[in-house]
Amino acid sequence: APDGRQTYYSEECMSCDGSQVIGAYECTTADDMQKNILDQFYRETEGNNWSFNNWDWETHECNWNGIVCNTEDQIIEINLSSNNLVGNPGYKIFQLPKLQSLDLSENNIDFVFDGIADAKNLETLTLYGTNLDSLDDIEQLSETSITELYLSANNLEGTIPDSIYTLFSLEILMISHNNNLSG
Repeated sequence: APDGRQTYYSEECMSCDGSQVIGAYECTTADDMQKNILDQFYRETEGNNWSFNNWDWETHECNWNGIVCNTEDQIIEINLSSNNLVGNPGYKIFQLPKLQSLDLSENNIDFVFDGIADAKNLETLTLYGTNLDSLDDIEQLSETSITELYLSANNLEGTIPDSIYTLFSLEILMISHNNNLSG
């Protein structure tokens, strides 16, 4: 297959150097993967309406507002706090392999923890003021490197799930100013 990819379903799938997707119909690099994940995140959170937005698909994502990369141009931090994000960010954002910090605070999003176990290097998660109303699947954070978790000023109620006490690497938990949360 030309260019190291499968061009037709009837052709054998060829190896793509640097690709992290087996059986892909086209070769993608780690950079492409990052940009594809960010593109999906942008669409899921209505990026057209963000307050601060310089996400120009023609430039490298490490130059975009709220994105911090390491020296190898791998995304290590996303900080889009108070940026008018809405909707459900989805689980793909957790597939950024080097992501250490995610700050989506002060946005009207529908955040869910399902899939967050993929964010193995995640150390800091900041979701205060996001209208978070469920801690379902929060136990998946035990598969990450989480040390700081900020969940204050949300719509959490009921009892803090026991699984939050099994996050052994957790050093800081901010969970105040929620609706009748106990535990």
